[in-house]
Amino acid sequence: MDESRVLFIGTLSHQFDYLRSCIEDEGLGGVDQMSAPSVMNRDFLVGADAVIFGPDITVRRCVELCRGVQASSGASITVISKELDEVDELRLIVAGVCFISFLPIRPRVIAARLAGQISRHEGEGPDTALSFRGLQAFPVEHLVTFDGEPLDLTKTEFELLIHLMHSPRRVHTHAALSRWLWDDDSEVDHHRLEAHICRMRKKVLQIGGPSIVSSVRGVGYRLMTDVQLADAIA
Repeated sequence: MDESRVLFIGTLSHQFDYLRSCIEDEGLGGVDQMSAPSVMNRDFLVGADAVIFGPDITVRRCVELCRGVQASSGASITVISKELDEVDELRLIVAGVCFISFLPIRPRVIAARLAGQISRHEGEGPDTALSFRGLQAFPVEHLVTFDGEPLDLTKTEFELLIHLMHSPRRVHTHAALSRWLWDDDSEVDHHRLEAHICRMRKKVLQIGGPSIVSSVRGVGYRLMTDVQLADAIA
C-alpha cells in the first residue's frame, strides 16, 4: 500500500498535520491537500485511493464531489463534520460516503479505517472496469461499451448507470436516485427519473445489448439479472 494516494479537500487547521502523520504511519503514502474552489474538474481524482472532505466543505458541495469520486476513481470517501442532522447524513450516505467523523476527530482511527478500506480494494485501481451482462463500464474514461460498441450516453445517463452497476443486486428507491442525481430533497420527480431510465435502456437495446433495468413498482429500480429476465418472460 506504499503507493496509495489520499486526497484531503478543505482545511482542518492544526489537526491536519497530525492526521497526515497518522495516515503516513499506516503506510498509505502521501496526502495531497487542496481547497474546494481549486477543484475545477475530475482529473484531480484519478489515481486517488481515498478522499477526505474537511469540515469547511458544505454537505451540498460534498454530494456534488462524491458523484465525481464515484464516476472517476471509486475511492473510499470520508467526511469530517462539526454536526449533521439526519437528512444531511442520509444524503451523504446515498452519495457514497463510507465514513463520517465528527469533530474533534480521532486521526489514528480515521487512518486505520482508510488502511483497512484500501487494503480490501488493493489491486482494484481507478481503471478497473465494471461488468454486467456484457456491458463494460470504464469510469475514468467515462465510457460504457457492449461487445466493444460504445454507448452514446449523456452525463446523467452515464452516472446513473455507473451508480446502478456499483451495486447490481440492490433496489434503488426513487428518492435515493433523485438525491444521487440532483441533490434534491423536494418531492421526487418520477417522470424526470423515468425519462432518464428509459433513454438509457433504449440506447443499450439499440446496440444489441440486454434489457438491463427493471422497475420495482412503488419502490424504484434495479439492474435485471438473467434469472430475473427469464422469470419475467416465463
